[in-house]
Amino acid sequence: MREDLTVTGIDNDQCFTGYRTGAQTYVIKDRYAERFLEAREETIAKYPAYMRDVVRKRFEADPGVTILPGGSIRLEPTLFKSQELHYATRQAVGMHGASMPDFIDAELFDSLVALKAGPGREAYLADLSRRLP
Repeated sequence: MREDLTVTGIDNDQCFTGYRTGAQTYVIKDRYAERFLEAREETIAKYPAYMRDVVRKRFEADPGVTILPGGSIRLEPTLFKSQELHYATRQAVGMHGASMPDFIDAELFDSLVALKAGPGREAYLADLSRRLP
């Protein structure tokens, strides 16, 4: 292992968005909340007219979205049931990395899950914190 190497993080809006308030929870407000609602309506409008009410009800009943007092919106992408919400969230607030990608192989999925809760997590974090002061 080389000790003279350094790592520079490049976010590209993939992991540390400005609205992250917890491990997988985002609170958006003001123009961002308005934009999310607009993006949701734009997504609904892309469906044929006879399907729009059904899609709107899926959005409104989704456990991943909570409208808070004052107009803020809490998003929990890990709880999204409607695939349309992933799209609306990416369009409105740039949460590109808020959930697992649609298509990844099993080996990558297992590796990502292991980082979150796997048996080697503590050793990995200890090694990472040593490398990233």
